[in-house]
Amino acid sequence: MESNWMKVKLGDIVRINRGSSPRPIQDYISTQGIPWVKIADATASNTRYITSTKECIKESGRSTTVYPGDLIVSNSATPGIPKIMAIEACVHDGWLTINDYSGVDKLFLFYFFLDFRSRLEKKATGTVFNNLKTDTVKNLELYLPPLPIQQSIALILSSLDDKIELLREQNKTLEDLAQAMFKRWFVDFEFPNENGQPFKSKGGKMVESELGLIPEGWRVGRLTEIADFLNGVASQKYPPVPEVETLPVVKIRELSAGISEQTDKASTMIDSKYIVDSGDILFSWSGSLDVVIWMYGKGILNQHLFKVSSNEFPKWFYFYWVKEHLDDFRQIATSKAVTMGHIQRHHLDDALVVVPDAINLGRFDSVLSCNLNKQILNNSILLGTMRLRDTLLPELMKGAYEPS
Repeated sequence: MESNWMKVKLGDIVRINRGSSPRPIQDYISTQGIPWVKIADATASNTRYITSTKECIKESGRSTTVYPGDLIVSNSATPGIPKIMAIEACVHDGWLTINDYSGVDKLFLFYFFLDFRSRLEKKATGTVFNNLKTDTVKNLELYLPPLPIQQSIALILSSLDDKIELLREQNKTLEDLAQAMFKRWFVDFEFPNENGQPFKSKGGKMVESELGLIPEGWRVGRLTEIADFLNGVASQKYPPVPEVETLPVVKIRELSAGISEQTDKASTMIDSKYIVDSGDILFSWSGSLDVVIWMYGKGILNQHLFKVSSNEFPKWFYFYWVKEHLDDFRQIATSKAVTMGHIQRHHLDDALVVVPDAINLGRFDSVLSCNLNKQILNNSILLGTMRLRDTLLPELMKGAYEPS
């Protein structure tokens, strides 16, 4: 630590308050109200920001209000998660609000909490949920560099986060575009004909099928005819053993959260077909049903997940057909839910798809493979940027709590 770094208590340089729990709560999707930030809104977000909430309240009343740019830190259930508000909202009492900064840069403090989170979790107590006492956070001691150094550290880290969020936005745009094209071509049958005109509305010849009218020369198939669905392995049967390589176990949680310190490891002494890699299509058939392009490198496919592949059809084709049936699968899983909703393999057999003739499949492939490959490339860059950010974060922040 440099001599001009200053030891302070957090409560002496910021104002820290706990949120509140007003009632009644209403469904924010169907009701206009005041957004209400709960812990679930943080764990559902991969960005630094809270941009929306799942619930709302009728009026603010005695509740705690936060504004765009405010920093909040979770103190319950999963304590220590920092978020920056992008909207005006009220916050649940599982959050601490941080205001009135004196001599500390807000973004620097955000990254301090982000790096300090694992240490902060150890200070939490509770029998049902881990909770951070407000006074515990107020009494945290840290070492502050001069404000220009704080701002430089925050700028380095935030520029990497900006790139990560930009790549995520690009991929969201690419996927939305591809899904829209897929629906227009394979559901509405308005793909461009030889003259560049929409096929169905411009008189393209249609024939009867079990799905109704489809273009002549196309056929109806089943999801299991266009792709193989490999169920994962019970990874607990392959625990780490000395002198044998291990890999992270890809479970349902990892599909959205990625590989983390909480991810289990397993021995690679398994059939290689259960090893997944970046770019593979993974489909969770129980719990929170979803289908994703895996982006976190090599891992071991756990049970309750399918690796979806095909030797005959391009990746985008079966990826977007699974997506097309995903809402139906989720409804099936919800209707069967006792402990954890799921679908069965016969539901894949029952899911119908439309297969184009070879000429049109090739035309579509030239567009949609390019789109999907761009998403996979973006994921590779995104992962590298995340790893760089995660490497730099503790190195740049360690002086704030480890004086040399």
